[in-house]
Amino acid sequence: MKKYLYITFIIAISFMVSCRPTKYLGENEYVLLKIKVETENKEIDKNALKKYNKQKKLRKILNSYALYSRIYNIPNPKKDSIREERRQNKIDTINKKRGKKYDKKTGELLDKKNYYNSKLKKSRRMGIEDTLKYYNNYQSYSLKHKERKDARTTKLNETKKERIFTWHGWLQEIGEKPPVYDPALSQKSAEQMELYLRNKGYYEAEVRDTIKIRRKKVIITYLIDTKEPIIIYDVEYNIKDKEIERLINKKGDELKISEGSLLDVDMLQKKRNNIADYLKNEGYYYFSKDYIRYSIDTIGRGKKAKLIVNLKQFTNNQGKTTDHNKYKIKDIYIFSDYNPNEALQYPRKYFIDTDTIQPLKGKKHYFIKKKHMIIKPKAIANELYIYHDSTYNFSNVKNTYNHLSKFRIYKLTNIQFEEIDTINNLLDCNIQLSPTNNQGVVYEIVGTNSSGNIGAATNLKYSHKNIFRGGEILDLKLKIALESQNLFTYSSDSTESFGFNTQEYGLEMKITFPRLLTPFKYEKFIRKNNPKTVLTTAFSYQDRPEYKKIAGNTNFDYFWKSNKYTNHIFTPIKFSSIRVTDMSDRFREYITKSYIKDSYEDHFINGSAYNLVYSNQEKNKTDYIYLKFNTTFAGNSLIGLMSITGQEKIDSSYVMPYLETLIAQFTKADIDFRYYHDFSEGSQFAGRMFAGAGLPYGNMKLLPFGEKYFSGGANGIRAWQVRSLGPGSYVRPADISLPNQSADIKLEVNLEIRQKLFGVVEGALFIDAGNIWAINKYDNRKGALFQFDTFYEQIAIGTGFGVRLDISFFIIRLDIGMKVRDPAALEELHFIPGNRKYYPQDFTYNFGIGYPF
Repeated sequence: MKKYLYITFIIAISFMVSCRPTKYLGENEYVLLKIKVETENKEIDKNALKKYNKQKKLRKILNSYALYSRIYNIPNPKKDSIREERRQNKIDTINKKRGKKYDKKTGELLDKKNYYNSKLKKSRRMGIEDTLKYYNNYQSYSLKHKERKDARTTKLNETKKERIFTWHGWLQEIGEKPPVYDPALSQKSAEQMELYLRNKGYYEAEVRDTIKIRRKKVIITYLIDTKEPIIIYDVEYNIKDKEIERLINKKGDELKISEGSLLDVDMLQKKRNNIADYLKNEGYYYFSKDYIRYSIDTIGRGKKAKLIVNLKQFTNNQGKTTDHNKYKIKDIYIFSDYNPNEALQYPRKYFIDTDTIQPLKGKKHYFIKKKHMIIKPKAIANELYIYHDSTYNFSNVKNTYNHLSKFRIYKLTNIQFEEIDTINNLLDCNIQLSPTNNQGVVYEIVGTNSSGNIGAATNLKYSHKNIFRGGEILDLKLKIALESQNLFTYSSDSTESFGFNTQEYGLEMKITFPRLLTPFKYEKFIRKNNPKTVLTTAFSYQDRPEYKKIAGNTNFDYFWKSNKYTNHIFTPIKFSSIRVTDMSDRFREYITKSYIKDSYEDHFINGSAYNLVYSNQEKNKTDYIYLKFNTTFAGNSLIGLMSITGQEKIDSSYVMPYLETLIAQFTKADIDFRYYHDFSEGSQFAGRMFAGAGLPYGNMKLLPFGEKYFSGGANGIRAWQVRSLGPGSYVRPADISLPNQSADIKLEVNLEIRQKLFGVVEGALFIDAGNIWAINKYDNRKGALFQFDTFYEQIAIGTGFGVRLDISFFIIRLDIGMKVRDPAALEELHFIPGNRKYYPQDFTYNFGIGYPF
């Protein structure tokens, strides 16, 4: 078998080597290998210039191997026309065969039609009765024949074969035709780069393309000589509207163009937009950037330019120019159940046949309704930043849009302004809210991958988008899951199954309030950050091979977004109770010997938490980062209260009354930093660094097991099974088959290069390093304790490769990890390569959904 695999491998390599990209090029054809941009001006963005290149270069995997063009060249492209002719002949043959089964009945009907037609031609010799009979039959079969013929044509068109699978066609489809160098496109690229440089202020810039040819391959180098740029040495503002001139002078450098800057078109456009937005916020409803024009004078000034900023006055319908008008808001009308279809179909009746709710106390907003108010008027009014008798402000309009978008009961929000008084410059505001269905039920069957354990789950979800008529969203979720867990111990007489041996049942209720539930008023904070409050209560029951776990938790969370990149979650109140029952004797014996029994005791968690998530990922951005920071404090307030009230301890620890469970006291913090860089040709580098630690104190010696860290598995160090690595250099007893290692400290680094291969298939190469450690001496597992002078010697290293299928809405992933450095091995065998041979247990297969990070 090995012999045949070896031969197959040699043949495949031979094909790939012989089918080089230049194999089938013509006499004067060259493959475009690489594109370079060179300039001495360090202010120039070379990547921005490369975007104006009109030619496609040779696509390579990891920027080193031209796999796609080699695959394309496996079938000789020069024989494409011959193959296409053969392929078309096969398609025609298939289509003719398909048509034959329809031809017989169609032919029979045609024969009948022709028979009666021939009879009619001899109708002079027949009587009237026979003539009518033949005529009726002729008409009947003519109609049947036409219907049959049309049906046959339609059916054949629907089932017509247009393509057939061929190996050469498939290879060329997943491959890529080698790009041939085109001098005309190279020249056009240089012209586009010159145009870009002119827009940046380098009006005399020259771009020269040079080529280097080697072995039928071309490297294009664009040599950029920017010359001396044009500098704005003087800026003059021509503003006849004195009020606008005062406002712009008041804003100062934020709106004005700095003297000494380059004559950059993009910068000038940005300043136009800034001025227009600023004036809209100052009440100028009709103002736009089109009223701002630039005049540039460079005559006799060398490389310097005088810039004149002209701000035109408003021109009315009679052609008369006047100063721009500031507008005020008069009345605000809110259509809380607006139906755009009815409004368009019956415009007069729709807007007349309404009821109006008078303004709320302290807020002059008119609510227009057709049937009934979907949401309480006060709930909507609290999210509006457009007020009666206020100056028009475009930022307030955008804030209103953002805040109203929290109401999921509305599928569409539209804000319109109508000028109602041209003398006093007054606007009416119409806010149209189009509702959608407020309730829904979803049933899901999903695959799961919990810490590397594969399973299946069914979810029944119910959602109500307006449960208390204030835009509150109720989400109910019922979950039933089965999961495959490895057995804890090796036992020949065990009746446990390696299949779906873990069951979980859960019920979760979540209520989202589209506002900040707090007794204090933070108007500026609410307007800027658009917060919401979420109350979550969940209950779950889990039946594992080693024990049964009953858990319940309640969280009170505040969510807000401080900018488009940063999200915050503050949890001032957090309750969690966990009870472990029916623990197997073998598992209890193990955790008792390891002195981690306290982690598996029943416990009650009362605390608070804060999470920050930052991500600057944007479309077409090649470099971006992701940062997540979590911190938790538990037990302090509750234990402090019990201490003040004189609550007695039980076995030197505070216990939650009635529940009779230990109160957990600890602090925990971790940070997850990720960096992504997109190369060309579908390649991406992804790196992650994770560091976290939890410190038990006071009422607890060890962290609760639900708060501990673990490593290994599909989303960790992939050369180890999930929860099988560490802590430190600890060696798991040979008779313990279930990897369930956890600890208080975790350090991990993951590096991965991802490459799109063909179709939905992606590949990846990765290297992972890290471990987990215990934080204090109460965990007596040998080698588990974190020590600053030795922890680096306990770093585990793994590497491997992965295959991923990108199926539009999710990614199926298979990673194969290989151990490189094992801290649990003997010291002289920590590094496996070169010290010992590899065994099957040194390789781990990880199946996952989505990217690991």
